Amino acid sequence: MTEFSDLLTLKVTEATALIKLELYF
Repeated sequence: MTEFSDLLTLKVTEATALIKLELYF
């Protein structure tokens, strides 16, 4: 179950980074 949790965290982090980029540019 840890692998799934890590993957979910990675996806959330990736999405947050994309949203921040869209807000900045």
